[in-house]
Amino acid sequence: MYACLFLFVLIAVEAIAIRWWLQREWLPTIFNGWAILTYSALFALDLVLVWLVTIPFSPGGVSDLGWLPILGIVIVSLVFLFTLFFRWVIRQDSIDPPPDKA
Repeated sequence: MYACLFLFVLIAVEAIAIRWWLQREWLPTIFNGWAILTYSALFALDLVLVWLVTIPFSPGGVSDLGWLPILGIVIVSLVFLFTLFFRWVIRQDSIDPPPDKA
């Protein structure tokens, strides 16, 4: 229960920080080709932090949420691979239009 609340608070703080960043108009850093990978890495970091915070409150020092870091690594890996794939597709799809025959 507390882990879910802590995860919600972390995500809310990040949303507020991104909103502040947008109001300062520092857009090139947020809206680039690798932005989704950055956001997924932040979410993975949130999952790891939630796992680390739950360890002291767990009996025997072993958290039942040990799968959270694995989930974070899987999410970041999948987003990275799909980002590379879509960048490759866009590069392959960029062809010059045929010349006009007028």
